Amino acid sequence: MATTSDSDILRIAQQAVPEHIRPLGRVVGPLPALAAAAGPKGAKGGAGSGDTLLRDLAKHVGAKLAKAVADSAEVEFPEQTALGLRTTVVHVRNGKVERVFKRG
Repeated sequence: MATTSDSDILRIAQQAVPEHIRPLGRVVGPLPALAAAAGPKGAKGGAGSGDTLLRDLAKHVGAKLAKAVADSAEVEFPEQTALGLRTTVVHVRNGKVERVFKRG
């Protein structure tokens, strides 16, 4: 499957949220540090890069790093409420909404 552009990901995520916050959306993920750490060892970064630290720490605690998925992204919709900033986060994978949740 071909990778989806940011505008397509944003359009898919906007369908999963209320209409009043749709214009506030922005694509924010996946995190580049985790995607680089999940890649092959000789990939990107020099002697001082943080990806080796993540890899070493995961090996030390026995954790497995998530594989970098090309067709997944996170879209955030921040909104200011009377109680403070609330952010609705939409996870999009393979052109479909996987998860929607709110952070406060």
